[in-house]
Amino acid sequence: MKIFENRYSLTVNFWGFLIIGGLIVRGICGYFSGYFNAPFIILFAAAYTIFTSLTTWYSASKNKEINSNKYFWKSSAAQIISILHLIGLIYLLVTWTWNTNF
Repeated sequence: MKIFENRYSLTVNFWGFLIIGGLIVRGICGYFSGYFNAPFIILFAAAYTIFTSLTTWYSASKNKEINSNKYFWKSSAAQIISILHLIGLIYLLVTWTWNTNF
């Protein structure tokens, strides 16, 4: 698959998978986790977030190598937002485990 080989551009990885895809996946998983007490729903959203954050990070690194002077700030901003997604995921998982009673 193209996403595993990091063949998508930074724009597709960032806006398509991390931002838009993340809103859809985490929104649907958050909605259904309210009705079903199934940890795999939250873990699926967590896996998606980790995967898209890492692919966006690698795509931004590749973009920095190709366009070292031009639009350097776009790659750095994408990497910062990828890190923020992972920090938000850690916060979500910590608060979710504290509030659930298995």
